[in-house]
Amino acid sequence: MIFSRTRLLRAPLFWLGLILLASACGKKSPPLAPERLRPRAVTDLTARNVEDGIRLRWRLPTDRAAGGALDVTPGMVLLRTDGATQESCESPAATWERVLTFAPGAVTPPTTWVDTAVVSGRWYGYRAHAVGDDGSLSDASTRAIVFRGEPPPQPPAPVLRSGDGFLVLEAPPFPPDVIGWTYYRSATDAPFPPIPSYGGVITGNAWTDGQVVNGQTVRYAIAWIGQTHGFVLEGPMSPPVEGMPVDLVPPPRPGSIVAVPRDGAVDIRWQRVEEPDVRYHVYRRRLDLEPGFTRITAGPLPDNVLEDRPRRGQYLYAVTSIDRSGNESSRSEPASVTVR
Repeated sequence: MIFSRTRLLRAPLFWLGLILLASACGKKSPPLAPERLRPRAVTDLTARNVEDGIRLRWRLPTDRAAGGALDVTPGMVLLRTDGATQESCESPAATWERVLTFAPGAVTPPTTWVDTAVVSGRWYGYRAHAVGDDGSLSDASTRAIVFRGEPPPQPPAPVLRSGDGFLVLEAPPFPPDVIGWTYYRSATDAPFPPIPSYGGVITGNAWTDGQVVNGQTVRYAIAWIGQTHGFVLEGPMSPPVEGMPVDLVPPPRPGSIVAVPRDGAVDIRWQRVEEPDVRYHVYRRRLDLEPGFTRITAGPLPDNVLEDRPRRGQYLYAVTSIDRSGNESSRSEPASVTVR
């Protein structure tokens, strides 16, 4: 919930009024001193340049400054100062303005926000205060200071190569003033997250992502990372690409195959492979005419039994297993049978 500046100034009194009104009804208890209700300070406040502004991230406290857990999730007030130099943002005399406020009690409070009201070539400083359910403010967080520069251009789509349990992202050659890149990852039916899936800067042209699952399609976009005054600048995301890691490991081969002749036919049975979704191919070789095995199943069989009706002769039968990715095992030990 975002308030106007006038409402922001009145917000602590409003929340305090609600607390006093609630305390006038029902069971009475000794009031707590305001100092004991104050939440701890916001931690891990960071600022990072992105395409459309400066992205802020933070961690809200879960307990009070005087000890004890907070009754509800705290709210927050985010303040900003700016200047022509870094020293102006570090100065105790810096002028601060509120740029973001949300009230206590949110089930899923925000932990990140992009300040789009920034100008290239200036320094920006940020600090935050947690807001208790009585309207009390915490101590200030540590300052996050960043120089706003010009973000790098949009990169072309990366090349994506599939592996067994991993995907390899290959970025194009870096343009001038680019020190590396980062990537965003999502499922095909989900939007990209608000922050990169990789938090650092990738300085090589290839990156292996092992946080994927065989058979599940994944979507990626990359963004160039530049650097000015020691601060990174993240550019716009590339067009997305999709890929899927592929299982390349064959399943175990079937065992204990049996071939039994019966009235001009052969009943073939074998021991199942203990893996999910495994199917089977059956191979046959006529000993006096064929130098090797020939597959006699048009498609993989879901069951571990097959009836074959070959011509008279002596035959060998063998079976392979096929997993869901199409990997085929080696052939089982053959079973011999004579058809009369």
